[in-house]
Amino acid sequence: MKTKPASQWDLASLVDLEITVAQEKGRDDTEFKHRDRMFFKRYAGAGGSVSSRARAFRAWVEERRNDLAAEIPTPGQEAEVCLGWIKSLGSAATFLLGATWAWGALTVHEAHGAPVNVLTFWFLTIGIPLLLTLAGFRLLSGWRPPHLPRPPLVLKRLLAKLLVSGVLRTEHLVTDRIGAAREAALRASSGELSARFADRHGLLSSLLANTLHILGLGMVLGIFAALFAFKNFSNQDYGWQSDAACVTPARVEGFVGLISLPWTAVFGGDAGHPTTREIEGTRFFRNEGVKGMDHAASINWSSFLVLSSLFWGVLPRVILCVAGRLVTRRQLHAEDFSQHRFDALWRRMTRPDLTMEPAGSEEPQAAVAAVLEPDLSHAQGTKVLLLPQELASDELRRNVTRRLESQYGCSPHEFRSMPSLPSARALLVAELTSLPDAARLDLHILQESFMPPVKEFRTFLGTCRARLGAGASIRVVLIGERTGAGTWAGPSARDQSVWNDKLAAIGDPRISLLTLEPSEIN
Repeated sequence: MKTKPASQWDLASLVDLEITVAQEKGRDDTEFKHRDRMFFKRYAGAGGSVSSRARAFRAWVEERRNDLAAEIPTPGQEAEVCLGWIKSLGSAATFLLGATWAWGALTVHEAHGAPVNVLTFWFLTIGIPLLLTLAGFRLLSGWRPPHLPRPPLVLKRLLAKLLVSGVLRTEHLVTDRIGAAREAALRASSGELSARFADRHGLLSSLLANTLHILGLGMVLGIFAALFAFKNFSNQDYGWQSDAACVTPARVEGFVGLISLPWTAVFGGDAGHPTTREIEGTRFFRNEGVKGMDHAASINWSSFLVLSSLFWGVLPRVILCVAGRLVTRRQLHAEDFSQHRFDALWRRMTRPDLTMEPAGSEEPQAAVAAVLEPDLSHAQGTKVLLLPQELASDELRRNVTRRLESQYGCSPHEFRSMPSLPSARALLVAELTSLPDAARLDLHILQESFMPPVKEFRTFLGTCRARLGAGASIRVVLIGERTGAGTWAGPSARDQSVWNDKLAAIGDPRISLLTLEPSEIN
C-alpha cells in the first residue's frame, strides 16, 4: 500500500485531514491506535520523514483515501470539485460578459454610422481591466489598501461556506451507505470544519484571490475574442475623437507608441499601429461622422486594439493567475500542523509499542547532554509550574510537585494551566510577566517526552524568554507515558536525546531539561 505522498498538500487533502481529525475527536484512542501505528511503521520503512508532521499527515491522508471505494468522493475532493465548478462556470460567464461588452461597444457605432473612438474604447475595455490586474499584483505583493478589511470578512466566510458545502454534498451522496450515526458525525464535522478554515486567513485569501484572477482572465479573453472577430468580419471605421485642445495628434502618437512597445520590440517598429500620417488623418469631431476620415487607417487601428488587448489584457492576467496559484501552493506548503488538535493523531503514530522486557535485561543508558543539568544557582524567584491543558489534574500536579521536591529540591509555589491556542498562551505569558518578581521567575513547564518539541512549543519558549528577561530560569520537565491518573513511566533515553538536541539548538543557557522518575501510585 502506498505510504509516501505523490504530491504536496492540496485543498482536498487538507479538508480530508481536518474532517477525519474532527470525526475522531473524543473517541477511544484504542480504536485507531493500531491502525495509525501500523501506518507509521510502513511510512518510516518506505523512507518517509519521521520528524515532519506535514509529510507524515499527507501520506496518512493519501492512505485513508485509498482505503475508500473509488466511486465515492471524499469530502475534500467534493469541496475541490465545487470550487473548480465555480471557477469554470464563472470564467465562462465573465468570458461572455467581456465579449458582449466589447462587441456591443463596437457595433453601437456601426449602427449609427459613426467611427469607433479608439481612445475611449481602449480605456473602457483594456485600460480598466489592466488597472484591476495591476491592483491584483499590488495585493499579491503584500500591499493592503488602508482602512479596509484584510481581506473582507464576508468574502472569507463565503469561501469557508463553499468548502463546507462540498462536505454536505458528499454527505447526501453517501448517507444511504454510511447510516445514521455516520451522517450525524458528518454534520457535526462540517460545522467544525467551517470554524477551522475561518482561521486560515492567508490560505482563504489566496484561494479567493486566485478565483477572482481566473474570473478576470475570462473577462479579458472575451474582450480579445470580440476584438479579433470584429477585425476580421467587420468594415467598421476607427478614429479618435476629442474636442479638447490639449489632446493633439502628437500626444496621441506618443500614447500609441508607448502602448505598442511590447509588440514593436518583437515584430518591428511599423507593425500593429497607425503611422503619424494615419493618426492625423483619423481625427474626427463630435457629430461629424466619417466625413474626411482616412478609411485605410482603420486596419492599423483595429490591429492596435487587438494587440493591445493581447499584450495589456490577456498576458498580464495570465501571469497574475500563475503567480496567484504559486502563492496558494506556498500557503498550503506552509500549513502548520503543530496545533494541539493534531497531537492525538501524532501521538498514535509515534508512540512506541509497549513491550515486556525480560528480568535480566539491561536498562538503556541515560542521555548525557549539557542542557540536562538544571541550573539551580539563580532559582531565587517564584517557582511556577505550567501543566498542559489536557494533562492538568490535581493528582498529576501533586505527584509532579513531590517528584520535583525529592529529585531536585524545588517545590513550585504556583500552578498554571498552559493552553494550546497561541492567543491564549500569549495571555498566559502576559500574566507571568505581571508577577512581582517576574525577572527572577523560576518557570517549570511539564511535557510528555514522547511528544517532540514542535515549532509551536519552541515559539512559546522564545516568547517567555523575551518577555521575562535573561534573569528568569526556564525548566522543561519531562515525564514518560502516563500509566494512570497522575502516574507516569520514566522518559526513554531516545526521547531525552531528542529533547536535548532541540533545546540545545536554541542556544539559551538558562533553559534546563529535567526528567522525572516514575511516580508512585497513590
